[in-house]
Amino acid sequence: MNSSNRRCFTLAIALLSSNLLAVAPDPRCDVRGTSGVCPPPKTISWLKDCPRGGGGGRCTPPTEPVIADLICVSQEDDIWCEAWPQAEGDRYSYSWSVSGSLPPLETPDVHSAYATAACDQGYGTVTVTVTAPNAAPGAAVAMVHCRANPPPQGSVPL
Repeated sequence: MNSSNRRCFTLAIALLSSNLLAVAPDPRCDVRGTSGVCPPPKTISWLKDCPRGGGGGRCTPPTEPVIADLICVSQEDDIWCEAWPQAEGDRYSYSWSVSGSLPPLETPDVHSAYATAACDQGYGTVTVTVTAPNAAPGAAVAMVHCRANPPPQGSVPL
């Protein structure tokens, strides 16, 4: 095989490999079609698996029951939580609560999908209830351990 054919063969293999290894986008993450907007009365919602920065979003009807999701991370002396689904404006509201020895969470307002707290000791659960005006609410729970105070020996996460 001469060098020109070898280069073409190498290029063909590289292109084929990249097509085989490419991961198809999750079809649920962009159901807006080619128009870039949701058909009324649906609006765009972002989920944990279809995040705001990941493009797309889901077109959700106003009466679709909320399926809540939650991630909380304890780093150094803080707890950081993010809830889903999310949308522009005030479509969703978030009610946060804690149990165990965790401090109360702070949020900018009821329409914020983010909550934080200073926490250098304690453990327990964070619960978020996500509501939409015309839909059944959803709730999600996350177990949180502040780094300075690990859970008691033998404790079982909820």
